[in-house]
Amino acid sequence: MATRTRSLEPVWWYCETGAHQCPAFPLLSIARKGPALTPDLPGIALPVFADGGVGGLVVLAGRDMAIDDAIVCDLHIRAFALFRAVARLRLSQLDGTPPVSSRELQCLTLTADGKTSDEIAAELGLSVHTTNQYLATATHKLNAMSRTHAVARALRLGLID
Repeated sequence: MATRTRSLEPVWWYCETGAHQCPAFPLLSIARKGPALTPDLPGIALPVFADGGVGGLVVLAGRDMAIDDAIVCDLHIRAFALFRAVARLRLSQLDGTPPVSSRELQCLTLTADGKTSDEIAAELGLSVHTTNQYLATATHKLNAMSRTHAVARALRLGLID
């Protein structure tokens, strides 16, 4: 669900008390009986954003949603990570870049950490040849000129941290 607002404030809907604030979250406002998944199912909408101005909502709903502020903050952080990953997948599908495998991403991440092919092979339990093959394939998929360029592109695309 796309949104045009830039607010990061989570919004509740439907509260058992009928008040405009949920007792577990006195600082969070509650949407007035808006479009809920079902009329009697409480939920929370977490606004999220990704690179390039892409925005949306991660909506969680269910009975007995008694969670505290710390859990909402953790869920919101995880929602951002999830949304960012989905946005990256969509971006790679749109730009024609073949998806980079998880093993290729592991090799790129270790390369970004300054590890040599020998060190990466030892850490991942691979042969040096296989390690070099993963790095070469990832370099090709990212349309990069070298491993260093592939690492830079993977970082820029948010594929690795």
